[in-house]
Amino acid sequence: MARIPDDILSALNQVVAGLTATFESFDDGMFIPQLELSRNMFAGNLSAAAEQLNPRTMKELDFTYNDLRTFPSDLSDEDAARVPPSLAPIEQAPSTLPAPAALPADLVAAIKSLRAKLKTRKGALERALYRPPESEATPIPHPPSELRAEATKIADAIREQGFDTTELDELATDSDDELGQLSIERLIDELDLALD
Repeated sequence: MARIPDDILSALNQVVAGLTATFESFDDGMFIPQLELSRNMFAGNLSAAAEQLNPRTMKELDFTYNDLRTFPSDLSDEDAARVPPSLAPIEQAPSTLPAPAALPADLVAAIKSLRAKLKTRKGALERALYRPPESEATPIPHPPSELRAEATKIADAIREQGFDTTELDELATDSDDELGQLSIERLIDELDLALD
């Protein structure tokens, strides 16, 4: 199983420890609450990535890590001068984290294929709403049965990469022949999270 290298994990834990010391010794109502929230999110994501390193946990860790690293630069010169030394680990920590493992190429292709079909169906449903009553109705492409088969094939693979598949699982197990715009939008959002 892939793991965060020990030296990087140690440096990141020092960031958390330094921030914790800051909150205990430095009282500032302006930016400490914001920084504490960022620290808590980062610490949680670091723990998750240390336990199970996969594309999802690395993406979430990288996002909160960059949020912490850019925090001092977001301060005014006056506020930056008041930042205590215990924040130094932020500057000393690695500038970048190990790149998250890429999703398998065949899985990426399957996700993009399903997403494209969902978007096509969503567009057709939107056009049908504004169809003049006198015009002939056109069939809505990619029926739920077709999309259900594709969702069933890729849900397990996406879940193995650490991503949530609540919407895919619902589509895969739902025998209803209706698949409306809101459901499609939620499915697209879920697939986008795996690709972004």
